[in-house]
Amino acid sequence: DFPVHSSQFKLICTLNSDPDYQSYILLVKIYMSLCQINKSVELDYYKVHCDGEYRIITPNKFSKATSDYLDEVTNRYTFSEKDGIIVYDDHPIFDLRAHQPEINLYKVRFNSATSVQSMVKYIELSSVFRILDDSKEQYIIFMANNVLLVQVSEDAGMTMLMNNIAVEVASIFFNEAISFIPCFKYADSEFGEDVVLFASRQIQYMVDQGGQFSTEYYGMRHELIECINSDECVVDLNDEHVFKSQKICDLLTESKTVVYFPDYLLQVPDRQQLINLLDLALHLRNVSFFILVLSYLRRCSVALEFVEKERDVTKISGPWREAIMYVLNRSSPNSHYDSIFQKQFFDLNQHKDVPLNDFIDILCDNFTKYQRHVDGRYQIIPTTKQKA
Repeated sequence: DFPVHSSQFKLICTLNSDPDYQSYILLVKIYMSLCQINKSVELDYYKVHCDGEYRIITPNKFSKATSDYLDEVTNRYTFSEKDGIIVYDDHPIFDLRAHQPEINLYKVRFNSATSVQSMVKYIELSSVFRILDDSKEQYIIFMANNVLLVQVSEDAGMTMLMNNIAVEVASIFFNEAISFIPCFKYADSEFGEDVVLFASRQIQYMVDQGGQFSTEYYGMRHELIECINSDECVVDLNDEHVFKSQKICDLLTESKTVVYFPDYLLQVPDRQQLINLLDLALHLRNVSFFILVLSYLRRCSVALEFVEKERDVTKISGPWREAIMYVLNRSSPNSHYDSIFQKQFFDLNQHKDVPLNDFIDILCDNFTKYQRHVDGRYQIIPTTKQKA
């Protein structure tokens, strides 16, 4: 508010009496209204990458989560359009012929195909596509650069194909370090006894919350993955490599890890898979698996920092704290843990006094345990000539 006799007030009066100024104000108001309309429209459409270009779809019901997922998954996998229908690998997914088509994602629940009981009662996969086929119920799941096709029938029940190979969900006791982990195993013995571990936030593990699996028992009032920081090498704006501390939870992606029969030793080709498997171990409340993965992750990390306490709030306690202290070699001797994890690592120092030829044989024996087991033998076995 300006005084009546001020120059500012006189200027405002002059502008208000000018018809051109009034027209300009009207145009500004119209422009602002259009901006608001465009903003609301921008939030209410799906962007789908199809046939090498983006397709804009205005759905009947909009979901921000569905929008983000469609944008991501259609960029990673190849979708096409035939006669107004979005297709993946000849499977019709969405019918776009309506003015505002129905675009829905589903959830699929899997129970273990084996009789083995574990703390995980069942798993549930979200962001699932349903195939448009009235004759049968089929779903497609995209996860970690793999495609799972689920078929449901009254006679055969539920069957699942992973990259066109029949698989089933199972809980298996591999060894004391990797015990009762929900996994995908091949249904046909032709493909062996190898198993696949998927680590993805797309999978929800329904863990028994009673007794020792209670989050209160484990001291898990906060998700432990949010309390671990890692020094990561990044490139700054000056194109220089620098180290930056990041939370492990911000580095999570999704991955597929194959564990080979019969030894079921954990072998991971890159560090990213270890980060994903660490999150998997926490969601499963599996302490032994957590220790194994953290031992590997610590060996290939610059530095890991654990936020045990923040102000007056304790964030890491119970068996999780004991597990971390064991991996960091800061706990009292634990013969039980030692007996479990010594089998997972090859200690060269145990054989430092062995003759060279015998030492090479020991190395080769350990090498074969990390190979696939096909037709009753390891796929790669060093020959006598190679040992020499």
